[in-house]
Amino acid sequence: MEDFRKIIEKETEKYDLADLAEKKCFITLMQIKKILQDESLSDAACYAKIEKIITLFDSLGLFTDRHDC
Repeated sequence: MEDFRKIIEKETEKYDLADLAEKKCFITLMQIKKILQDESLSDAACYAKIEKIITLFDSLGLFTDRHDC
C-alpha cells in the first residue's frame, strides 16, 4: 500500500501548483481593485468597500482578525 505522502506527490505532479496559485492571487487582486473602484458607492458608504473586501477574503478562507464596531 502506497503511503499517503507518495499518493499526494503523484497527484500534484499533474498540476503546476505555483501557476494555479498565481492565477488565484491575480483574480483576487482584480476583484479587490474592482471593489475599490466602484464609484456607485458614496464616500459616506466607503466602509461598504472594506466590507466587500473582507467578505471576499472570508469567501477565500483568508479570515481576518477584524473587530466589529
